Amino acid sequence: MEAQRQPIQVAAEALSPEAVWARPEAERWSIGENLQHLKKMMGLFRRVSRVALVMERPLARVRHGRPFPIQARNVFSGRARRAPFPIRPRRPATAQTSTALMQDLERETHELMRLLRGEEEAVLGHVWLWDPVMGRQNLIQVVDLLVLHEEHHFDILRRRWPEVFPALQ
Repeated sequence: MEAQRQPIQVAAEALSPEAVWARPEAERWSIGENLQHLKKMMGLFRRVSRVALVMERPLARVRHGRPFPIQARNVFSGRARRAPFPIRPRRPATAQTSTALMQDLERETHELMRLLRGEEEAVLGHVWLWDPVMGRQNLIQVVDLLVLHEEHHFDILRRRWPEVFPALQ
């Protein structure tokens, strides 16, 4: 995640808060809204993963020796979907800088990784979440999915703002 974030962060740091929150079109998200959406999704999965670990850890330990998938299906390729309410961005009263938005995203990522770091891979592979779009995914696949999700949004930023992210084309 860090490798794909770094060029975006460097390019966006030069923008004013107003430019970060300016929408390219009325129905399209701004750079700030894309970054806020990524942070909200990371935070939602962190909270859901914490609950899932507590509830499913005993059963996951019993299934310890069984195989489990490690790669997520890329649900972000293809047609665009409307983000569900909990992870839909909201325009803040005062425009945050891109640096502050990236720091918030880093903080959420760090908290999720700290939660998962202490668990055995075999346990994480047998703790399952379900989502109407993603379907059934274990926690290892969820992390893979979060990487794919960021990649998807960073591609959107590159396409919509080629003048801001020229070196990333």
